[in-house]
Amino acid sequence: GAIVNLSVTASSTMTSGSYAVDMTNIHIVPMADGVQGDRIDQPDYTTNINVTNASEGGDANTKLYVSTNSLVAGGDRQNIGIALSNSIEVTAFQFDITLPKGMTIENYLNDDDETVPNVQLTTRKKSSHSISCNYRGDNRYTVVVLSMKNQAFGGNDGDVVSIKVNVPLSMSGNQQVSLSNIHIVPLVNGSQGIRIDQPDVTHDINISNEGGGDTPTG
Repeated sequence: GAIVNLSVTASSTMTSGSYAVDMTNIHIVPMADGVQGDRIDQPDYTTNINVTNASEGGDANTKLYVSTNSLVAGGDRQNIGIALSNSIEVTAFQFDITLPKGMTIENYLNDDDETVPNVQLTTRKKSSHSISCNYRGDNRYTVVVLSMKNQAFGGNDGDVVSIKVNVPLSMSGNQQVSLSNIHIVPLVNGSQGIRIDQPDVTHDINISNEGGGDTPTG
């Protein structure tokens, strides 16, 4: 049986197929009567490993996107939805979200009495899914979602992340929200497949402001 496990990452640019893995300079030291015996020098060894790239064959349609189209100026705890459209099973993902200047993610106290950004998973999650969010500066946050049991999200489309934001009263019109550094981990035969690296996404959210934002009224 296996005595060493190596954790590896396959590039998303690899095509599906069989790849050779070589082992060289193999030396085995036996035990004889409690002491080391003569070293055994094993010939080089080559085996083939099959790689399946889930982003091939139309599965590139699996993507994250911003589902919210409008918010209200001066409103607290408003929701920006991040949706996952997936033609394959997905177990984990991460992305950076950059908000327009002045818009912030609300903070709240979690179960450990820690003040953290109010970014939650929706009902598409499974029991082992967890989420973390960290502020990077310049209105950019990094969101990471994973499953310790390699469970897949339910469904094939719809919000997977809910982000509670505060919208300043001075904001109005179309405001751009961007997603970058997007990485999606598919589930292939119960194990993590090759990571899908998604291009950056920009999305306009319309901010309605009865007061007209910075425009004087009255």
